[in-house]
Amino acid sequence: MSTTYFLFTLLFFVWLSYLTFLIYRQNSQKLKVSSPQASAADQGLVEQKLRQLEERLSHTISGTYLLRFNPFEEIGGDQSFVLTLLDNSHSGVIITSLHNRGSTRIYAKAIKNGNSSTTLSKEEKTAILKTISHLSTPRQ
Repeated sequence: MSTTYFLFTLLFFVWLSYLTFLIYRQNSQKLKVSSPQASAADQGLVEQKLRQLEERLSHTISGTYLLRFNPFEEIGGDQSFVLTLLDNSHSGVIITSLHNRGSTRIYAKAIKNGNSSTTLSKEEKTAILKTISHLSTPRQ
């Protein structure tokens, strides 16, 4: 029993090693590092892929801001919040949660170029301005 187990384990290890080698060989051919002798076609392909990635990244969430506040001065604390999620063109969504003792209401509003087609509260306007200022600040 012990010899059978050992042979099975050895065979399994050899099989896994062979599969690993095949996967490595296949991927190493795909991921060759550019050399000075790279052809113009390769260079053009890399530049095209880079432009595609930059275009896709311009539409991703780049700026976020969370503002907690108390909408009801006499009741409770800062349990309500505004969450702003914007891309580089200052478009995205703003999520507002108003919390009081009896209920919580959640609202979502579309933001296009830093503005909304619906009326914004002062907290929402503040959150948008803060998010835009964070987007404008260069990162190190």
